[in-house]
Amino acid sequence: MQNADERGSMTVAVVLGMHRSGTSAITHMLVHAGFEVPGDLVPPTPGNPRGYWEPEEIVDVHNEFLSAVGDGWSDPGPLATGAFEGEAASRARARLKNIAERELAPRRRWVLKDPRLCRLMPLWFPVLRELRIEPGFLHVVRSPLSVARSLADRDGLGMTVSLALWLRHQLEAEAATRGHQRLFIRFEDWSGNASEPVLRRLVGWGGGTLPSLEDLARLRAEVLEPDLVHHLEEATSILELSRRFPWVVTAYEAFLSLCREDGGGALRELDDLRDRLSQRDALLLAFAGPAERWQPGAGTELGPGAGERLDALEKRLERVAAEVTGINAGVLRLDEGWREVNRAQDLLERRLVTELRLAARLEATLAEQRCRLEAAESETAQLEAHRRETLAASAEIRAELEATRREAVSLAQALDHAKAELAERREELALMERRLTWRLSAPLRSIAGFAARILRGRRERLAGIGSRSATTPRREPAKRG
Repeated sequence: MQNADERGSMTVAVVLGMHRSGTSAITHMLVHAGFEVPGDLVPPTPGNPRGYWEPEEIVDVHNEFLSAVGDGWSDPGPLATGAFEGEAASRARARLKNIAERELAPRRRWVLKDPRLCRLMPLWFPVLRELRIEPGFLHVVRSPLSVARSLADRDGLGMTVSLALWLRHQLEAEAATRGHQRLFIRFEDWSGNASEPVLRRLVGWGGGTLPSLEDLARLRAEVLEPDLVHHLEEATSILELSRRFPWVVTAYEAFLSLCREDGGGALRELDDLRDRLSQRDALLLAFAGPAERWQPGAGTELGPGAGERLDALEKRLERVAAEVTGINAGVLRLDEGWREVNRAQDLLERRLVTELRLAARLEATLAEQRCRLEAAESETAQLEAHRRETLAASAEIRAELEATRREAVSLAQALDHAKAELAERREELALMERRLTWRLSAPLRSIAGFAARILRGRRERLAGIGSRSATTPRREPAKRG
């Protein structure tokens, strides 16, 4: 059993596909490759002599659950609302958990196959989660026309019911396993000349032992004998269904795309088909009423008068299908208009997102500007307070300056007065000095006058002596001889 710590290798394979789609042959091949089927197997029948490779106890639980919710494997209608939430589902899950714990735990690789699983995976997922099992799904896709003809041969089902069953099983299986690891296999490819690469991929993906080319050829011959290939057809034969059953053809083409791993648009097509099928289910329920739903038996035990009731139901379904076709045409037109509205809405939403992003950026810019403005206002307030303080200080300084100026004027006046007074004092002092000097120099002046008179007298005398000398003859000294 795979647990949460061993999800790197796939050890649980769930084979999904409509009845008569070749799921038994593929499960048989997986068993030869090393997988095991839990519990005792459903015994072979003339319709499938090689065996169904289905665990009998699990199939019994599935049938009992379907019966408890008023359904059966061959009922093409939807399961009752809330079928997987009631008491019948709780009982079935408890039994499935006991079987899984008893049968699956000892096995390293196991394979689980029952066509009913296509519609009952919501019953299994809580059990698998509780047991910490992450399964991988093998979706087997077979031509719906081949499936319908094979069901007609084995169970006597009509074409309409068989195709409705194929569509219901395939759509519900795909929806239930979306998001899980899965592989889509076209049965016609597997059973034809291209089987070897398909087998190799299937076994390699499932985690089994990869057989040799010789083993693959032997295994293909053993598992798929020519007389067991019922109504094997080319894909082109499905085109004859396109007029009466366009939904089936659309679904088949989508599943072929999934087999080619080109399923991007296919998933959208399948979702659209599921929506339309749900609308048609509501219409049929309102038209026929729950009492007129076909209550199938098990296997080929359809009960007395089932064929007549089936034919009548098919005719009524055909009439309803014609009406629904007209409704679908209107729905298609509405869908196209709705798509246009959606495209316009998407465009408007993208524009709105762009505008919202721009508005967010503008709001951020505005918030930043607000912050800057608040900072500027705060700074302005501080500057204004500082200006007021400066003005007050300036007024004080001007007052002090005015007082100083007045004091300087007073001091200047006092200085001028002092200078004038000093000049007067200097004049008085000069006068006093002159007076004092005249008085003090009077004796000197007398002495000087006296001296001058003496000198003048001497000069005069000297002058008189000189004049007399000039008039008296000079005596020569006596010569000595």
